[in-house]
Parts: sequence; C-alpha cells; structure tokens
Amino acid sequence: MLFPYTRIKGVLPYGTPPFYAIVQTDGSYSQRTETTRVAAILRPSYLDRRQKRVQTVPVADSLLEAQWHSVAFGLQLALDEGERNIALENDNISVIQGLITPGTVFRHEYARHFKDQIIRLCRKADWVGARCIPRELNRAGFLFMEFPLA
Repeated sequence: MLFPYTRIKGVLPYGTPPFYAIVQTDGSYSQRTETTRVAAILRPSYLDRRQKRVQTVPVADSLLEAQWHSVAFGLQLALDEGERNIALENDNISVIQGLITPGTVFRHEYARHFKDQIIRLCRKADWVGARCIPRELNRAGFLFMEFPLA
C-alpha cells in the first residue's frame, strides 16, 4: 500500500487537488566512472503522454546527493511543461523525509541547497506534494538502462 502525498508547498493551503501531474525521479551515481545522472518521468495531469528525461549532471559526492538532484530536476521538468499541481515520487526515504518534515536538520550542505532550491520551485506551483515509493515501483530508475551513456 502506498502512503498519500504530503503537501510540501504551493498556493493551495490544504488537501490534495483532484487532478495533478505525477513525477517519478531517480538518481544514479558511479564513483568508478565519476558519473552522476538524474532521471524523471512525468505523467501530466491532462494527457496520457508521458515525458521521459535523463540528464548527466556535475559529479555528486554520493548517491544521496544524486537523489536530491533528481527531485529538483523532476520538479523543474513538470513546471517547464506547464503543470501547476505536482506530486513527486522518489524511492529514497531520506530525501522524502527531508522534504516533508518541517525543521529537518541536514548533515550535508547539498541537502540544504537542494531543499532550498525545491522550495523556491514549489512557489511557482499551486500545489506540490511528495511521497516515498518502493524501489520496484519507481519507473524512473529504468530510464538509465533505456538511455545508456554514449
């Protein structure tokens, strides 16, 4: 069973809207190749056409940093596609807890940086919620195989 979305920010002060886009995100980090990639799948609120994006980003220091980057990447994708009600899904409990729990104290500067960036992006939306999903349900992770490094 999946938990409901927890509102992060947005203009709407309460509840989950009846229609919203779903963005699944994932991060990939390889210390061996010094490659960091982020992926997002956007299921728009108004069409059944999914957007799939994978991007190589400046090297991260850990998989956790790549996961934070993927959430910001996915939220920006949804906003760029004109979505105003956005539900974020990621399989990393630390990232989702950090987003939905007010007053979370982070050990790493990158977590503070990405949370601030995500909160700023949320101000452009009417509603943004998030939840953690099981790894096997996160389709964004499969994009790394679908779009391999050249």
